[in-house]
Amino acid sequence: MNLFLNDLSFHGQFETVPQFQDSIDRLMRIRKTAKDQFDRQILCHKNMKAVKITADMFIQEVVSKHLPRDMRVPLMEWLLRTSSWTYKHDPDEIWTYDDDGKEELATDAALAEAAFLTANGEDCHLISITPSRWTKTPICVRREEPLLDVEVENHIVWETLEHALRETEKPIKNWGELEEYCRRRFTSLVFANDAFEPLWKEARFSHAESSLFVRLFDALDKLKRDVDDNGERSEDGRRIYESFFKGGQPSFTDSSDSEKNDSIFRLRLTFARPEHPGEMIECFWHGKTRYQQLRFHFNWPINADTPLYIVYVGPKITKK
Repeated sequence: MNLFLNDLSFHGQFETVPQFQDSIDRLMRIRKTAKDQFDRQILCHKNMKAVKITADMFIQEVVSKHLPRDMRVPLMEWLLRTSSWTYKHDPDEIWTYDDDGKEELATDAALAEAAFLTANGEDCHLISITPSRWTKTPICVRREEPLLDVEVENHIVWETLEHALRETEKPIKNWGELEEYCRRRFTSLVFANDAFEPLWKEARFSHAESSLFVRLFDALDKLKRDVDDNGERSEDGRRIYESFFKGGQPSFTDSSDSEKNDSIFRLRLTFARPEHPGEMIECFWHGKTRYQQLRFHFNWPINADTPLYIVYVGPKITKK
């Protein structure tokens, strides 16, 4: 999938620099998450060097003079210095889009490149800053000659982009690929170095169970990122907790009291702390699949200031 920052969504709409700072901060977080979790870059058009931010200030002035250094440096690097790629569409072709009933040129913009690539079978998406005029999706683009109409997907929030990226991921074909995928994507979880060894040594690969592991790790990853310093969850966090930890057959459960009172079994559920191998940690809580009775164990409770460890992934650990 090709991701392009929509330079047309910067059109002098911000009333103040702080308003722009809030918006660009959200956009930078989207960029970082796309890179960290999916290894996808959001490419910038050369026009980004000249877009307007407020009615009387362009981006270079705003970034260089009005933003704090910890934001200015990475933003300059992304927007202004790494803003070129090899364009594939013919610059002589005329591309237009509809702006509230008014036909506007898109020829020399990321939108035209995304439309050209989409028309040629490549998966291309735009990411637009918000607030702006560019909140709808898909965006309808027209090439004048030869006549061609193209729809380009546009994202203004991480949730829709994440869904699109997940839909285009290559299918996982073995436990090794599952491990690589989970370590790369679920950055709020701390996996022990040997966490997956029991899985690929003792269990037959299953596409269904691989997909379920991804779903369960995703839920834990979101819960870890959601919890605040007081241990409270947002509405979304509470919904995830109710879906995965409650009900008749929850996906996550604690070990029973009889299991915890069994000294041998308790020892089997005691693992080296990933970041401090000399320390031990009990991990009774586990996520489960039912076909091969696979499990993964993690520490509990989930707090903002302590790591969430995944210490074991493999067949169910029993008393025997």
